[in-house]
Amino acid sequence: MTQRFNPVENGPIIVDGRLISPGTFYDVPEHEFVTTDNPEAENQFVIPREKDITVEEMKKQLTEWGVDFSGHDKNKSTLYAFYVEEAKKRVAG
Repeated sequence: MTQRFNPVENGPIIVDGRLISPGTFYDVPEHEFVTTDNPEAENQFVIPREKDITVEEMKKQLTEWGVDFSGHDKNKSTLYAFYVEEAKKRVAG
């Protein structure tokens, strides 16, 4: 078995039929892990078109990446251009 941590901000979760309290470690059966012969395809990130993503979705993703977007959120097009540049860094890296 492998252990994972359920962060406090997630709240309670259900794993394998058991309620896991926030802020605790829990066992994950081996069969739940997915392996692949093509690790490059494992974490593919597709940059959505500007019309297919909202400002809030972009802000949420940039925040998850730890990026300060405050100088780029004047309008959707400006934020989208910044979002695409940041996304490209993560796809390439």
